[in-house]
Formats: sequence, C-alpha cells, structure tokens
Amino acid sequence: AYLLPEVAPLTKYLPEDQAVYITSLSKSIAPGIRIGYVAAPAKLIEPLTAGISRTLINAPSAMAEFASTLITDGTVLRIVDWKRKEVAARQEVVNRVLDGLRFQTHAYSPHVWLYLPDSWQTQAFVSQAKQRGVHVNGAPDFAADPEAPLQAVRLCLGPPRSRPVLEDALMRLMRIFQRTPEPSELIV
Repeated sequence: AYLLPEVAPLTKYLPEDQAVYITSLSKSIAPGIRIGYVAAPAKLIEPLTAGISRTLINAPSAMAEFASTLITDGTVLRIVDWKRKEVAARQEVVNRVLDGLRFQTHAYSPHVWLYLPDSWQTQAFVSQAKQRGVHVNGAPDFAADPEAPLQAVRLCLGPPRSRPVLEDALMRLMRIFQRTPEPSELIV
C-alpha cells in the first residue's frame, strides 16, 4: 500500500488505541536496508518493545543511522515517488500487451493475476513459461488451500530490469496463450 498516493490512516479501520503499524525499509525501499519501524499507541509500546527484544536481534546502530538519514533527507520519499511512477508505467505495458486477456491488478500494484483459459492447467502454463525464460508463480503457491481450482498465475512486474524486458516477457506469455497445450504438457 505504500505505493498508493494516499493511504487512509489505520484508525479508519481500527480504534486509535488498537492500531499498530509495522513496516520495514527492506520490503519497500531496498532489501539490504534491514530495519523496521513500529508506530503504536503509548499503552502498547512497553509490551511491544519487550516482545521485540525477546524475539529479534537489534539492528546495528550504523544501519539505524543510515535508515534515519534516508528518511530525514527525503531520499525515501524520492524512491517511493520513482517506484510509483515506474509501477504505473509498467502497468501501462501490461494493459497494452495483455489487452483482451482476463487479468486483475491495481494501478499501483507491482503484481498482476493473469487468469488462464480452460485449456491450460496452472502448473503446465508455469512450466511452459519457465521453458521460455519467464518465471511466474501459479495461484496454488499463494492459496490457503493449494488444491483450490483457480487457474491463474501471478506476474511480478518488478524483477524485469526495464520496461522493454517486461514487454518481451509478456509477449512470450501471450505466445503461450495463443496455442493449445499438447496433451503431454497437461500431465504434471
């Protein structure tokens, strides 16, 4: 949700004295910045601090200082702004290339659910994509019940190093869509 231009405060969903916000820079800014932050009501600070102290090792002070500098000098906001724009541009590529296919996403999401036609089983499609150099994850990888019948794959828009590389990967997926799988491809 950090990519959304405006996010409702947690207190919209929870009473103010129960809302706890936990985040990290490693997921939203850069994987190497392994530090997290907690915002909580005053009455929860002590039990949260005790719980964190029992379960985690503290971040090195140099990492905390580095993260604080990135936040206070505006670098984090610039990175988030760049990511918003890049995700929006990549979503435009998705909408153009996958036009006519059934998929679900959000303008600020770095992920897309691509629904498969009845002729394809998820695992067979994942396998064919991998053979063509495109790594996608099948819906069962994300399901509470992996036997759920949803025939879909999740596309992650972030890893391709450029929009042309993303477009090439999407075109490869389109070529898989345009053919009917051989019976042997459906045996998983």
